[in-house]
This record gives sequence, structure tokens and C-alpha cells, in this order.
Amino acid sequence: MRALVTGTTGMVGANLVRRLVAEGHDVFAVVRPTSDRRRLDGLEDRLRVVVGDVTDGKALSRLVQEAQPDVVFHFASTIWGRVPESQSAAHVGVNILGTCHM
Repeated sequence: MRALVTGTTGMVGANLVRRLVAEGHDVFAVVRPTSDRRRLDGLEDRLRVVVGDVTDGKALSRLVQEAQPDVVFHFASTIWGRVPESQSAAHVGVNILGTCHM
């Protein structure tokens, strides 16, 4: 199976990626340019890390066309409290628009 996974540097996404890789699946892991990738350590040669942003609908469309995934797991999100409320546009962009783009 070929899977495209967003939110791969978070706890849920990273654990799913590890499971998919262990089962021998072809994984495209979408990460933001600023993401801390420690949760993906040791997997670099067993998956395809794609730097991207779920708020960029055109780039996501190109990625999906390139990857041709059998399944998409969408875990990308921002967490209230980690992003100041004054930056609520970031929450809307990632949590709502990102989901719509996926």
C-alpha cells in the first residue's frame, strides 16, 4: 500500500508512520519546513519525506498526483495554546483549510 501522511512529526502521525514502515508500506511523510523531525529519526531511508504545508492547496494537489497514494492519513494540525490566540489565522489555515485541501 502507498500512504500519504500529514502531521508526521506529531505523536499520532509519527507512530502511524513507524507502523506503516514496519509493515513494509510505501510512505510519503509530509512535514513542514520548520518541523522538529526527531520522531522520524531512523526512518529516513525507509520513507519519503516531503517538505510541504497543508495550507498550500496547489502544492498538495501536485503531491497527491505525484504520490498516487492508496490512502491518505491527515493528522496535521495546530494546537490551541501552543500558538498564541492572536495568531488564530494559523489555526484556521492549518486546521480547517488544510483539511479542506486534503
